[in-house]
Amino acid sequence: MARKLEIDWPELQSAFDSSFGEASCYLDRESGTVVTVTEDIRAAADDEDDAEGFDPQLVEAVRAIDGGSERYLPIPGQDGREGYRDMEESIATVRGRRLAELLEVAIAGRGAFRRFKRVLAGSPGERERWFAWHDSRQHERILAWLASEGIDPTSAPAAAEVPPPAEPGVESADELLEELTLLCLYLGSWEEPAVSRTVHRAWKGFRFEILDALEARGLIAQTRRAKSLHLTEEGLRRARELEKQLASLSGAT
Repeated sequence: MARKLEIDWPELQSAFDSSFGEASCYLDRESGTVVTVTEDIRAAADDEDDAEGFDPQLVEAVRAIDGGSERYLPIPGQDGREGYRDMEESIATVRGRRLAELLEVAIAGRGAFRRFKRVLAGSPGERERWFAWHDSRQHERILAWLASEGIDPTSAPAAAEVPPPAEPGVESADELLEELTLLCLYLGSWEEPAVSRTVHRAWKGFRFEILDALEARGLIAQTRRAKSLHLTEEGLRRARELEKQLASLSGAT
């Protein structure tokens, strides 16, 4: 039977969101509070003189933890894989095509969390929705962890309500410029043999910030020193779509 316990929920959620580093966090099974143990405190707890500079209750808790007491339950902390899945699942619900593409590129490789949040900074509505999404998922994980440890929290708040995805609006001038630039690059490109395939190269004669945006979307690849760039497979696919759309408009007139 699960044991009912009043939890200090903000402290517990903060511990779950932490990567800890040199500190470890424990849930006190009796008080429902979180005990954070640093290496300094742990070292001081071994020496009566050094321990005088710390909270006596914290020192006693550290000694109990190091002595194997079952009163203090190790808190698992942030799991990078779960955080990454949160980002993947939230991207799948974004209705704006361009923002979804930028977010998918952002989470590829190391530094995914930092780039993901940087992209969201330009979309305040989706940024707020992301934090609500993450808090909701984290809420579920905390409840599941407590249940697995035989604890029934009496003070758990309701899960965060996740707002519906924002409706995609009319493309901005910057988005249109990016699409037109990609099409111009494609129409002015030439084929060039590479190591294992043929690539489409084009001159860089366009605004650098637009080229950087296309690169962030994974549509082109470039280096700063070269005067030309090449279109990626995804860039070629999108450029050919734009070419067909332009042809259909021309045929309609």
